[in-house]
Formats: sequence, C-alpha cells, structure tokens
Amino acid sequence: MPEKKTDAVVGTVSEPIAILVVLLACRKLYIDKSQGSRSIRFTIRLSSRKPMNWRMWLCLLIVMLAFSAVGDLFAQGFQGALDLLGWSQHSNGDEIDQMVSSSIFGLLSLGFVGPVTEELLMRGIVMPNLEHYGRIFAIVTSALLFGFIHGDISQGFNAVLLGLVLGWMASEYSVAWSMSVHIFYNLVICEGVGRLFGMLAKPTQTVAQWTFDGVFFVVAIVLVVVNKDKIMAWYRRNRSPKHTYRGWRSPLFIFTLAAFLFFALTRISF
Repeated sequence: MPEKKTDAVVGTVSEPIAILVVLLACRKLYIDKSQGSRSIRFTIRLSSRKPMNWRMWLCLLIVMLAFSAVGDLFAQGFQGALDLLGWSQHSNGDEIDQMVSSSIFGLLSLGFVGPVTEELLMRGIVMPNLEHYGRIFAIVTSALLFGFIHGDISQGFNAVLLGLVLGWMASEYSVAWSMSVHIFYNLVICEGVGRLFGMLAKPTQTVAQWTFDGVFFVVAIVLVVVNKDKIMAWYRRNRSPKHTYRGWRSPLFIFTLAAFLFFALTRISF
C-alpha cells in the first residue's frame, strides 16, 4: 500500500482513539467545586428531546454550509500565507480524497464510519459530560476539541465551526439528528458536490465554488437576522457562568490541545 494511503487509513482508525483521549482530558476540566466530584457518564442520547421537522433540519444544514464557506476562506488564506513564506502543508483533506477515490473503504469511512463514530463520541459522550455546566459551554468546548482532534489546521478550523452546529443539534434534538446531517454533509456536499466541481475547468471551478459558498452564506445571514430574537433568548437561557471557562486552563486539557496542535504543525514543511 502506498505511503500516503497508509497514512490516510491510519488517520481514520486513530481518530476514535484520539477522541477517547480527549474524553479522559475532560475529566480534569471540571472546576466548579460546588458541583462535587463527577465521573464520566458513558451515556449516548439517541432519543429526541423534541420533534425535528424538515425546515429546521434544512436551516441547520444551510448554517453548516455557511460555516463551511468561512472555513474554505480561512483555508485559502492560510495556504496563501504558507505560500508567501515558501512553506507547504500536507493536508488531511488530500489524504481523504485519495482514500475515497481509490477504495470503497474510503467512501464508507468518509460517509458513514467517520460521522457515526465522531457523533457518538463527541456529541454522545463528551458533550453530555459537560452539559451540567451549561449547554453553551458543552457545545463550544466539544466543538473546540472536535476541531483539534483533526490534527490539521485548515480542516480543524472548519471542524470547530461545524461542531458548533452539530453540537446545538445534538443538544436540542439528539445525536441521531446530528449524525444524519453530518453523514449528508460528508457524502453529498463534500463528496458529491466536490466531485462535480472537480470536473470543471479550474477557472470555472473557482467561480462555481465561490458562488455556491456565497449563496449559502447570504441565506444563513438572513436566517440569523430573522430569528435573532429566538437565538438571543436561547443564549440567555443556556449560557454558563463566566468562571466555568476557567476549566480550559486545566493542565490536561491544555496538554491535549497542545499535542494535537503539534501534530498539525508536523504537517507543515518549512
């Protein structure tokens, strides 16, 4: 097996292990002494807290696509900065593309194994262990961890943004719903739409990608403006005390993030 394909397979298999390491780090995150000692609750919430409807599912997908557009913009800016410095980045995305195009295993990993595993562990186990400090703290922290475990600066930034939407969906509805939109995003958007754009000539491909991203970004902004009162009301109900975020200063939490950041930096050739 070629070296790059081997790296991609190893990366796919090691991600669940990395998430479990993050889960152990979360044990030391808790800093509110009034809550008493708590142990990890290996509970996965698959049942829905409230009924989902297709309009809400579609709105959340649109917001994910808007965040993905921001992630794409960041990735291009980051790559441009590396080019100016004469550096290069060996991206996770390149490995995944090669793996998906070369085997059915790669497609299954991207479309099903990855989303199911990540949702069960990050939104099904890690996030519920943090929710007693407030939903917003749980969603933001799990999204931050979700981004870092990707071990890739560009892809990780995108994963943090998508993790916010997936976390909100899992918290408000269930992991089953966040899993469904995650699978759809990976299979239809990343693989399906990505392949269609890849068939176009380079200049046309760029225009098509920016148009696609721009349309969903504008629609998402409209949705946020229209629903701003509901969003702010939800924020006020679920925000955490400011001192809760001091938990991010936990030595094990910092060490975990630093370790994954180090792995991400090893992908950059100076």
